[in-house]
Amino acid sequence: MDHVVNNGHVVDMQDVFQRLSFDTTCIFVTGYDPMCLSTEFPEVPFSKAMDDVEEIIFTRHVIPQSLWKLLRWLNIGFERKMTEAQKTLNQVVSTYISRKRVELRSTEVKSYKNNDESGVDLLTLYLTEEDKSLELENDDKLARDVVLNHMLAGRDTMSSALTWFLWLVITHPEVEAKIREELKANILHDEAQTRRLFSEEELSDLSYLHAALSEALRLYPPVPCRTTELPREKSTITGVSITAI
Repeated sequence: MDHVVNNGHVVDMQDVFQRLSFDTTCIFVTGYDPMCLSTEFPEVPFSKAMDDVEEIIFTRHVIPQSLWKLLRWLNIGFERKMTEAQKTLNQVVSTYISRKRVELRSTEVKSYKNNDESGVDLLTLYLTEEDKSLELENDDKLARDVVLNHMLAGRDTMSSALTWFLWLVITHPEVEAKIREELKANILHDEAQTRRLFSEEELSDLSYLHAALSEALRLYPPVPCRTTELPREKSTITGVSITAI
């Protein structure tokens, strides 16, 4: 952000938060940094493909099912865009998996079973897991789906929460003032200008900030609603009969 301030640029903070959450999620899940948050704010094909997929899935909910299935069968319209986006997602994640397999073969990576998970990404843990009964170690398709699931879950939820939180704080100056006072009271003056991660002990003392974040999540939850659909008119789950609405 120093680069933006020094050059007097105007940025969309929602886009910045989305880039930040995508980078951190990708690093956490795959161990690789896509560099979405570099100073040039480049367009990343993987992130763009995720946006397209989410938009098309929403569109499917508001048009007749027979229509979007026909478009998919003909491979035209937004369903053609969906096919192209899926190819991009699958290709990028498959590349990550292949690179990780090569990396694991060429270096000695400790298993999480040795109680040393520091700095190890989820993909490494997944690929080094040896569960012979499930035969997971060579299933690249399952590994790809696991990676995509975590990346989709982590990106938009965090960016949405941060965006609403920032907007609420900006529109309520008294809340911003109290957050600043709490931070000043819990951070040493000599460290106020130092960029570092907060410790768990420091975070536990920021009760007002925690309350503000919780209130933002209550008012504007990242996933405000969800839809479910039964595969049949009547289904039985753990012995309980459920009728489709």
